[in-house]
Amino acid sequence: MALLYAVTGIVVILLRGIITEKLSFYFFKRNGNTVILAKNTDVNDLKKTNAQEA
Repeated sequence: MALLYAVTGIVVILLRGIITEKLSFYFFKRNGNTVILAKNTDVNDLKKTNAQEA
């Protein structure tokens, strides 16, 4: 039973991270921002990088 809870917790954490990332990209682009915070990271380039890693 504990193993089931551990696996479920990991899956939930991963899904929350993915959903948060997608929502962040959506709102950054919706507001017209193409650069995230102070890292000078272009949202479009970051999406391409993430797609290549997957």
